Amino acid sequence: MNFIRKIKLKLFDHSEEKTIIGECEVHEDNLILSLQNTYQVINLRDLAYCMSDKGYTTFYLYSGKSFLASNPLKYFETQLPEYIFFRTHQSYYVNINFVDKYDKRGFLILTNGKKIPVSTRKRDAFIARLLNL
Repeated sequence: MNFIRKIKLKLFDHSEEKTIIGECEVHEDNLILSLQNTYQVINLRDLAYCMSDKGYTTFYLYSGKSFLASNPLKYFETQLPEYIFFRTHQSYYVNINFVDKYDKRGFLILTNGKKIPVSTRKRDAFIARLLNL
């Protein structure tokens, strides 16, 4: 399936404490950022999870880098492939390949140690998806 979507993102590189603004395209399994003089390619398989906060979405890579977009998570839910990501909660969209374990108290733990809530309404669908991996 080939598709291309343009979205605007801000790259936060915490090691250099700078923000780079540019456009982005989602192309198959890659997120392609058009920055000042370069294109930054990010494999979606490296994207651990997305978190929404007041109309903004932050993308968290397994490497620790994060990207902030000025669109709500609902927008990206329709852009990113369903075979990799699952909406566990109103504020979270998770790469299921990074799930380490599920705690029956209603949250999952990613391979990097991050705890992600799973809403009561999404719990059964998430467990079914996890068991079908």
